[in-house]
Amino acid sequence: MRTSRYFFLVRAAVLVAAMFSGGSVRAIDPPHLTASVCGSCHIPHFSNADLTSVAGNANLCMSCHLAGGAAASSAFVSADQALPWPGLPTGTNAVGTSHRWDANAAGHLVSLGGATTPSTGGIIPSGVYTGAFSKTYTLQIATSGVVGTALFNWTATAPGGGSGASLLTGTNVLLDSGVSLTFVDGTNVSFQIGDRWNLFVRSDLRNPTNAILLTYTTNGVATCSACHDEHSEVVPPFDPAALAYTGPGTGTNRHFMRLTNNFNQLCNDCHAARAVTNAVAGSHPVEIYFVADAKHKLPTRLPLEAGSTNLGCLTCHQIHHGPDADGKLLRLVSSVALCNDCHTLSDTASAHFAVTNSATLWPGGKFGSLMPARTDLGDRGTCLNCHATHGWPTNAANPSMHYEHLLADFQENFCYTCHGTNGPAAKQVYADFQKTYRHPVLNSDALRHTGRSVECDDCHNSHKAKAGSHNYTNTATAFRNTVTNAPSLIGMDGVAFNSSGLTNFQTVATNLFAYIPKSTGITNDYQICFKCHSSYFWKTGTPPNGNSPNGTATNPAMTDVAQEFSPKNLSGHPITTGLNNYPNSKAPKALGAAQLRPPWNVNVGTQTMLCSDCHDSTTTNYVASASQGPHGSANQFILRGPNAANWPNVTTFATSWCANCHNDLTLTMSGHANHHSAGGCNTCHVVIPHGSKMSRLMADQDGTMPARYALNSSKTTTTVKITSYTKSTGGNYSTSNCRTSCGEHSTGSSTTMENW
Repeated sequence: MRTSRYFFLVRAAVLVAAMFSGGSVRAIDPPHLTASVCGSCHIPHFSNADLTSVAGNANLCMSCHLAGGAAASSAFVSADQALPWPGLPTGTNAVGTSHRWDANAAGHLVSLGGATTPSTGGIIPSGVYTGAFSKTYTLQIATSGVVGTALFNWTATAPGGGSGASLLTGTNVLLDSGVSLTFVDGTNVSFQIGDRWNLFVRSDLRNPTNAILLTYTTNGVATCSACHDEHSEVVPPFDPAALAYTGPGTGTNRHFMRLTNNFNQLCNDCHAARAVTNAVAGSHPVEIYFVADAKHKLPTRLPLEAGSTNLGCLTCHQIHHGPDADGKLLRLVSSVALCNDCHTLSDTASAHFAVTNSATLWPGGKFGSLMPARTDLGDRGTCLNCHATHGWPTNAANPSMHYEHLLADFQENFCYTCHGTNGPAAKQVYADFQKTYRHPVLNSDALRHTGRSVECDDCHNSHKAKAGSHNYTNTATAFRNTVTNAPSLIGMDGVAFNSSGLTNFQTVATNLFAYIPKSTGITNDYQICFKCHSSYFWKTGTPPNGNSPNGTATNPAMTDVAQEFSPKNLSGHPITTGLNNYPNSKAPKALGAAQLRPPWNVNVGTQTMLCSDCHDSTTTNYVASASQGPHGSANQFILRGPNAANWPNVTTFATSWCANCHNDLTLTMSGHANHHSAGGCNTCHVVIPHGSKMSRLMADQDGTMPARYALNSSKTTTTVKITSYTKSTGGNYSTSNCRTSCGEHSTGSSTTMENW
């Protein structure tokens, strides 16, 4: 302290001497240093160590920077200092519009009182907090006394936590994670029983390493003068609006910087852990050359570094007088607007951006993440509920790693936090993925390269998906297969294909596929399914969305839905287009209205279907409150609706899965009654009813039909009976159109009839 006092005495003495002698030892920039106001701050004799009129650097500054003061336009009070979420005690709200000026890497100390007679002693925190999670230590005097006799207890908020009891006050008393306390005596009984303090500590901080900054700290605690040189505006700031400095009193918006900060150098000294250029390092990248591309645009409301398009800390943060008193120090009140000033892929009409209820407020981690719940209602529907801008450690056991994409948890666990049991989201899917038959969703992008794992974002774009389930009761129209009827799929990437040059049941060549990026968004739900369930994925090279092929070009186990739903086939379900648009199909192309149940008994021939009309998690035809889509099911093939559990092992139409949509054909078509009682739908029709090389989804026992289209992957006489078939123009399924192995029908020439 003696050396420090000597330094300030010499510095101030030289400065004051220069002022009164008319000389100049440095730039003289108003309002802090003019001949008329020097005496407002400095007293050359018998004053404080700095020869100042007020003790304490911050106190001196606040003598003008307060309401009614000489610098009232930039007024501060201690309560302006930021206390940001997370790590705050229960009942303490995130507050503040300004960077702290009385803290260091060991924390920000606030007295809570509590004793009848206040303590007169002081506490000085020191060290560097090394914990992975921001938290608050609460200190409480357990036994009154002076330093060396008084005892104290401490606890800390989770995550991180910790506690200590009956610790002796003294010098450099260690709490945990690198933080120590030095207790300093006051007068009389220095520390009174019951008095309490909160010590707020933040992760990823260090004490300044620059010698000049260290000079202007007091007991290691930052002061106003650590960042600001109240006498000079020579060094350039970050502010791109700053005018050039050509001499004392020139230039504006220069902010009296202690060090050159045009590239956030001053910020990066204490916040070095967050000065990263890639989010993989656990924080939003800074000091990067920012260019507009498919996912980003140059900001119009946020400043980039002067003379460049570099992104820095101060692009997003406003160090003093932030517009919102929530401790974030963001330049815009709306964090969504702030993010969207650079990021282009978000649509604020998405369900995740809803601000009218707390369903879009992070409820706290449930599946491994320790990120606590957000309680500020102003954070509803913001990007910050999903993304921890400065990273979040994977968990307490592995705090050195951060979740990818700056998320709050691994992807599926992250989604399950809200869309799981007792989660705030209206649609809950976690239970569906625990069912016997399910999409193989796992928390690992690496597993996706085996072809047997998917992520939630392979089907949903959380930045654009809108509220609403697949409404299966809607009238079946030509537009049923669009994402309008499946709003949770809006903004997703997918695959389309050109069928114009295909023949009947022909494999779709690689060059006929077209990838649809998220920036464009799919128009139909089947375009998502085609990414994985077509030859685009498992017969070709690496597609544009990053998935790798999971099999060879002759993989027999995979159904190629692009081939099966091609409108050039003789028959199929109308997934890609209405059946009237099947050019190779013979009239009548569609079934009659009498042969279909609602909502399929209208617009026959032009109507289309969603893939989820057949594949869904619900076991009834439609449950409005349930999550829709092929997440998981108790039914094989994730089939939807009644009678799905026994498909394709059925013997009568009434108990068949087909009966969910089709009327009993014994009443409307001749010939079906005997067939149903003899063996069920799979006797004549393919058991994967996407499409067929023959009319009316017929199967073929003795042709080239792959075995997987028959019951139990067998085409023996005990399963498929059809050997050839021709659809009559009248559509009455007369026996003259069939040749079978059961000896009942042999009319027609097998060489001229339809075969696989």
